[in-house]
Amino acid sequence: LASSLSPESGPRFPATSTECKAVLAVMFAKGARVALRSFVSKDPLKGTEHLLTAAGRATLTAHYAERSGGGAAAVATACDVSPSHLDAAAFFEDYDRSNDISYYEVKRPDQTLSKPQGSGYSHCIPRSLVSAGEKVLFSETLQTLDVDCARAGAAGLAVGLSAAAADVPRAIAAAGKATPDFVAAYVDSAEAAADCVAAADAAAPRMVLGSSVDDRGVRTDDAEPTEVGVDVKLLLVPGAGVDISALADVASSPRVVGVVAPSADAAAGFACAVFTPGDGCVVECVKAP
Repeated sequence: LASSLSPESGPRFPATSTECKAVLAVMFAKGARVALRSFVSKDPLKGTEHLLTAAGRATLTAHYAERSGGGAAAVATACDVSPSHLDAAAFFEDYDRSNDISYYEVKRPDQTLSKPQGSGYSHCIPRSLVSAGEKVLFSETLQTLDVDCARAGAAGLAVGLSAAAADVPRAIAAAGKATPDFVAAYVDSAEAAADCVAAADAAAPRMVLGSSVDDRGVRTDDAEPTEVGVDVKLLLVPGAGVDISALADVASSPRVVGVVAPSADAAAGFACAVFTPGDGCVVECVKAP
């Protein structure tokens, strides 16, 4: 899997369906352990602040390295990078934070693209008057950085992207950039879980006939269709008040590869893998799919 990949070599999805099945077989075999989101921070950003600087990203990478111990087969990201979370912490208006990243690509005088990420000086957020679209793009940058840190720290393991149900559609839309192996979707109801599956279905790979516009402004269809979309697998992590039995229908979707249940008996009728909670936000597969 992408276990051998680092931020330098570039993350990716499993290249083939056979490779993807092999990855899932390890992640969701009986006895496999998955380290879910766990990071303690007193900062209003609750750990996401570490993504903003190289030193902070090194701290996160070390955190993921620690989480990957104890026989874990997979590690899920620790940071909430959703625009709503960043807004709630007043991040975009906070000029006191160090920040050395940007999602922008700017043109040099010769019209070639310059990527100022890491400069610490040009086109960086936070700043005032950030549009909703810019917030989403910056959130995608943070999402990619978080997955990169997890890949670097948990070398040899599968990496999942943690997201609250309301943020799963955005996270999936950006998954082609962040390239997690699965999405750990935190849901508070069966309806929320169904929405996550619908988002994964909508993003599924498909062939489309694209088009391009020439210098005269004339649009021309491409000669051949191209594949777009991503094949996203979901690990459903229900909240304490969710009736596990109510997730059975949703979990029958091929997009759902696992569900966390209070006990194996509570999800006895599930066709997907079943995990039960252990210590330190680690779950263990007690039933293989």
